[in-house]
Amino acid sequence: MIKKSLVAKAISLDLPSDKNEAIKVAIKALTKNLSLEEDEVFEAVMAREKALSTAIGLGVAIPHAKIKSLKKFAYSIFCSEDPINFQAPDKTPVRIIVLLLSPENKMKEHVTLLAEISRRLKFSHVRQAILEAKTPKKVAEAFLQAK
Repeated sequence: MIKKSLVAKAISLDLPSDKNEAIKVAIKALTKNLSLEEDEVFEAVMAREKALSTAIGLGVAIPHAKIKSLKKFAYSIFCSEDPINFQAPDKTPVRIIVLLLSPENKMKEHVTLLAEISRRLKFSHVRQAILEAKTPKKVAEAFLQAK
């Protein structure tokens, strides 16, 4: 599921350093590739973000939401050269964001995919390879090759 859910066309290496703006840019890129309404997704993602920061530490955040009109899982990877304040538990500013959108009725699979994304990003060599990547293709390769 990790490989087929990645929307590689949406990967971006130049997110703005403002948290809300970074989330908006990521949502715009991902929704454009999924034919979803940006506003619906933004509201769902921000509702989740307001409840509890999706920063997991180590410079990573995984904003996510369940979307009623979505039929299959989709996520993409976004990077920022400048640190983003996501109120991370370890206080480390975020430079890697993985935006995950899930069908509303697939809770077990949502948790499984979220855990797999998180597990891969716990490895420092994976985060480093993503941040050093010069192209979206290299970002995807670094992430998908992680074990």
